[in-house]
Amino acid sequence: MNRRDWVQGLLGAPVFEQLATGLAGSELQSVLLQVMHSRAGQRGPKDLLAQYQRARYIATGAGAQLIALRFQAPRAEAGAG
Repeated sequence: MNRRDWVQGLLGAPVFEQLATGLAGSELQSVLLQVMHSRAGQRGPKDLLAQYQRARYIATGAGAQLIALRFQAPRAEAGAG
């Protein structure tokens, strides 16, 4: 079995070939980003929290942690005074 047989089975050979050879790299990236945007829009906060709780490889990024610390620090200083 070819590595991409399952993909062609899902999309059909013409669609696969269009994606694989008929688009410039930037066009393909735009298509994939739009697909991911659409999928993300179908998920609610409850779904994201459930995924976060069950998937051990999902965590907040360092940027999110820094933002949280930036907002918590002034409150902690105000409470200490």
